[in-house]
Amino acid sequence: MSALGATSALFAVPYAFASLSFPMVAAGPSGVPGGVDATRAVLANGITVLTRERRGADVVALQLLLGSGARDEAVDQAGATKLWEQLMLQGTPSRPTPGEVLRHFSITGGMIGTRAGWENFWASTVARGPDFPEALNVLSDILMHSGATDELVERARRVALDDVARRKNAPARWIRDVQMAELYGAELQRHSPAGEAESLQSLTAEALRRFHEEHFRGGNITVGIV
Repeated sequence: MSALGATSALFAVPYAFASLSFPMVAAGPSGVPGGVDATRAVLANGITVLTRERRGADVVALQLLLGSGARDEAVDQAGATKLWEQLMLQGTPSRPTPGEVLRHFSITGGMIGTRAGWENFWASTVARGPDFPEALNVLSDILMHSGATDELVERARRVALDDVARRKNAPARWIRDVQMAELYGAELQRHSPAGEAESLQSLTAEALRRFHEEHFRGGNITVGIV
């Protein structure tokens, strides 16, 4: 995504992760809630990294938490969080299809996923220790380069609209959406992480990329690794 590559502090981050070994991270400051064996470090680009070592475990789990979600969308960005949830798994210039994004995880038995929320956005991976570097490369790629072309954006829009349609055909999910609108009002519901067909259809690629540029930044990101 060339427009973002020059401005987003996030883009230098994934390769910083790749250059860290766990002993180096573990040398950072301690005092993390949840246990004395947890470690907290802040990278030069502002990203907070929390690590916890479990000796004997043969997998590495990583979750990236963005401190922004659907409620942070500007008026012309309504639906951006939902669309990014889908877009990051639709492909990048180097992995142009969903199958190529997921290929490493399908082969090795790992997983990668994204999730949109009201106040947060998540991206996560689970991989065996030897497979973790490549899992990190895939995560880096989708964080930096998803949405690089309008074709990828339109592919994600179709997937997101299909998901919205399925949600309205699932009574339990539909009831929850109606309850949220009743409790919090129509304006907040317009920015629901579940997405609305009208806003997803009117959301421009420029507004979508601007949301990424404004929110996917180092100081707004916490990464947990176990």
